[in-house]
Amino acid sequence: MNTDLLIKKINPAENMGNRVFRKFKHVLIIDFEAVPNGDIFHIGAVLNGKTFEKKDIKDSKAALKELSDFSSGADYMLGHNIISHDINLVKEVLPDALILNLPIIDTLY
Repeated sequence: MNTDLLIKKINPAENMGNRVFRKFKHVLIIDFEAVPNGDIFHIGAVLNGKTFEKKDIKDSKAALKELSDFSSGADYMLGHNIISHDINLVKEVLPDALILNLPIIDTLY
């Protein structure tokens, strides 16, 4: 059990971003937006306090390759409904993407 807040007298909101990133170090947090036919038009990701964002995507394969490059050093991938949604899109567009080798934490399940 993490007792940081019990032992120390700190403001829970103070430096929250830093505390969250320390706990989720090496976790790639992702979210994709796609139209019903599966075309990805927006990708957002966070890894070790760095952000990756691509908007108005015209070339899904190139954008996913950039995301895979960005994810170098990740130990896990985290997202909401990524097993049924995001990962399937990656498998269709870029089946050899490095992010497909990462263990997944899906907040939906």
